[in-house]
Amino acid sequence: MKSRKELERTIDKRIRWVVEYAYKHSPYYHKLFKERGLTPSDIKGREDLKKIPITTKKELIEGQPPKGDFSFFSRDPKNRKIFRFYTSGTKGLPKILALSEQELDLVIEISKRAFEMAGIRRGDVVLNCYPIGINASGMLTVLTFASMGVEQISAGVSPFPPKLSLIKTHKPRAMTALTSYADRLAREISLQGVDPSTLGIEVIVVAGEASTRKKRERIAEEFNAEVYNLYGTTEGRMPLAMECSEHNLHVMEDGNYLMLYDPKTGDFIENEGEKGVDVMTTLNYVGKGLGTPLINYSHGDTFEFISDKCGCGSIFRVISDVWRADDAIVISGAKIDPAEIEAVLHEPGNFKKLTGEWEMLVDFDEEERVYDLLLRIEARGKPEEELGEKVKRELMELNYPLANETSMGRIRFRVEVVGRGGLELYKVPGKPKRISDKRKS
Repeated sequence: MKSRKELERTIDKRIRWVVEYAYKHSPYYHKLFKERGLTPSDIKGREDLKKIPITTKKELIEGQPPKGDFSFFSRDPKNRKIFRFYTSGTKGLPKILALSEQELDLVIEISKRAFEMAGIRRGDVVLNCYPIGINASGMLTVLTFASMGVEQISAGVSPFPPKLSLIKTHKPRAMTALTSYADRLAREISLQGVDPSTLGIEVIVVAGEASTRKKRERIAEEFNAEVYNLYGTTEGRMPLAMECSEHNLHVMEDGNYLMLYDPKTGDFIENEGEKGVDVMTTLNYVGKGLGTPLINYSHGDTFEFISDKCGCGSIFRVISDVWRADDAIVISGAKIDPAEIEAVLHEPGNFKKLTGEWEMLVDFDEEERVYDLLLRIEARGKPEEELGEKVKRELMELNYPLANETSMGRIRFRVEVVGRGGLELYKVPGKPKRISDKRKS
């Protein structure tokens, strides 16, 4: 596609097709359309999607066992499902999504485009550290790299010491990893007496978690590499957005169409520069089916559209960094955003003494009727109590609701500094679970 207009025509055609397909083959959407008095002919393209109610994670989970019978899955007998993927279940039950053989070509096409935007090309040796398991990212990256002619080492999130041996042996030009994994890998390599910047890794694609630009810049500095941010979800099957050479985040609109809405009013947001919550519609080539068609599905993630023009020349729209709903928590009216925590921990004065790793424990004291909020942070050397007090002070300056709830006695907020390896999250493989909410146990 050479122009924005051509792209928009393609998107509209694919929207009409997926609506027709979901109406015919998805029990959930067939029922939803009937209840709202809608037919596929009512949806001509992007604008008409606003006629369809927004679906959330709640409906998706209720549609799967033990409550449902996979009502979101396609019942198309001609479109065989080839994968069933699980989300990480960071905040509760994991969601289950099916991928069909008819959509695999588009998934690989979009994923290939994303990795090529980061400069990964045929013949490159790539160390793939995305988790290889029942979530989508690792397996679909393996298939994408195979189609690109990339020589890949699918190492997953295996222990750190062998990674250095793999890097020295195979000399990868590029690496893919969870943001936190890439950050920690650099530190672990340094502890083995090796400077990560000397290993020859030129490109790193980080994904799977919210990350601040400052954190990505630090990873880039540690490895002396270009670091690119990929925004993707299991529900979306493929990259939803990818950073270009200008480090702007472009939406892959012909694979998943994104809109924004205001959850307070329910209105869709039209203006660039206005933040809202995501609404996603999964697409495919016209005439090709989907395993789990999703129309106006919201992950609960927040961002804003910035522009459809970029110095890289791409015709795809640009969005801001994404605030991921799965990574945050609300306690007594105070929203705790991991990006705020990382901003404080990566402040140069703090980062000299801290690794940047953290975890949060949340509980409720029934006797005293107060929320217990414990932030545990990892020191590079000897833990210093004064450093914990400094981080606590800076966080409350950044987050007024947290400071207010703490001063009113509704939250008991503490910061504990631990030595290297002292965090509980290190004991669990895969994507780190930063926030442990014991109120639900």
